[in-house]
Amino acid sequence: MLGAALGCAGLPLLTVVLLHAGEGVDLATALLSYVTLTVAVAVVGGIWPSVVVAVAGFVAGNWYFTPPFRTWTVHSGHDVLALVAFLTTAVVVSALVDLNARRTAEAQRARAESTALARLAATVAASDDPLTSLVGDLRRAFDLEAVAVLQRDGDAWQAQACAGQPCPRAPEDGADTLDLEAGSVLVLRGPSTPVDDRRILAAFAAQLALALDRRRLEAEAVRAEGLAEANRLRTSLLSAVSHDLRTPLATIKAWLTGLLDEDAAFDLDATHHIVRAAVGEVDRLNALVGNLLDMSRLETGALHVNTQPVEIDAVAAAAVAGLGYHSHHVDLALPDTLSPVLADAALLERVLANLIDNAVRHSPPGKPCQVRARVTGEVMEVHIVDHGNGIPVERRDTVFRPFQRLDDHAGGVGLGLAVARGLSEALSADLRITDTPGHGTTMVIALKVAS
Repeated sequence: MLGAALGCAGLPLLTVVLLHAGEGVDLATALLSYVTLTVAVAVVGGIWPSVVVAVAGFVAGNWYFTPPFRTWTVHSGHDVLALVAFLTTAVVVSALVDLNARRTAEAQRARAESTALARLAATVAASDDPLTSLVGDLRRAFDLEAVAVLQRDGDAWQAQACAGQPCPRAPEDGADTLDLEAGSVLVLRGPSTPVDDRRILAAFAAQLALALDRRRLEAEAVRAEGLAEANRLRTSLLSAVSHDLRTPLATIKAWLTGLLDEDAAFDLDATHHIVRAAVGEVDRLNALVGNLLDMSRLETGALHVNTQPVEIDAVAAAAVAGLGYHSHHVDLALPDTLSPVLADAALLERVLANLIDNAVRHSPPGKPCQVRARVTGEVMEVHIVDHGNGIPVERRDTVFRPFQRLDDHAGGVGLGLAVARGLSEALSADLRITDTPGHGTTMVIALKVAS
């Protein structure tokens, strides 16, 4: 259209200029001027506007600059040859200029396609989930308003990735759509894609389909991993129940059956000893069942946290009393002048009870575990210190997993530290392991001080 406008305006203007230039302008000069205008129109607008200008220049040259003037008659054979040569030359030059322009455009398109494909390959190779990046690259490559990958969810469409605004929410919101895979569609909002660009668009669509498939496979892998972990926990739980529940039950039954035996004569001290032992086994069962219930609540997300200011010394004392330990087992040194901390008192008691019980079971005889606390700024660190064998650095992550025992002699099913870590996270507290100076392990739980 620009070439046609140039021809429509330039031909009359050029003719007027030549007519007013005087007698020095002959047919050759006029035709040469018209050739120049024709080439300019071909460069700007292509072959068809330039051909029209060439024919119009042929007519104007014949009418205004070929004797006899302002008639269609041409007296000289040389003038006829000049007019025909002009028309032929103008058309041929216009065709060559147009061909060169088309080849230049094709080369530019090829470079653009190569750049787009290279960017496409780089995006796919560099990203674990390239869907969002691919959608953004597609919108920029085709200068679109918005691009979205939609997936059918029942009767509605869900956007898996989107770039640009407003984001299409249904296939009808776009000017163009492409099917990616079953139930998924690519929606383009903006100018219609030219036919020449369909090949690049198809390449993008193919990579988007692969990205969707990769995302689906990764989700299935995560679900499979979760099922495998659940099966592993179930197997460990069955193993724990079969041994750590049945053993104390069998012990309790044997002791109580002995007490009921009329032929057995137990004095008062022996009877008290048996009852105390049975109570200890009951406490052991109660702690195990409590940990199993806590782990179940953590796994299902059914844990409710009631955060409020609590006194750490009172909570720690309740935890030790619930465990039934005495001062020769636990050195509880928490002054009542400590600032309150923000926590759920019941959950924090469970955390401390598990950590203290673990420390006592791994402490050597005659060396009680120690419970200390210090405040640094807005954080209180509670240290549960034992002088046992310690935990190797490479095992400090695995000991917090369910059913992981530190050794085979300390007892328990390996839930204490896992429950302590889960409850600590629910309390927004940080639980970590450090070395005890000299020998042993120190569990450190960091709590926020109540303001």
